[in-house]
Amino acid sequence: MITAGPVLTAMLASEHKLRRSEFGPELRAGFCLMGACQDCWVWQEEGVRLRACSTSIAEGMRLRTTPPEGWS
Repeated sequence: MITAGPVLTAMLASEHKLRRSEFGPELRAGFCLMGACQDCWVWQEEGVRLRACSTSIAEGMRLRTTPPEGWS
């Protein structure tokens, strides 16, 4: 279990993709690794969107790879 570092690292350690593209069926796994490309968006369970490449993992984080229902 990864306990430090970016969310992106922790998620990719357990899955070969981060999420699916919102524009098609392609798999996404981060691209620029500095928060510019917006390829690594994930959502906290509460609906807050964050960049997985520049957000530090924290104990108890509950993340989702698809937008919450009603998210805009």
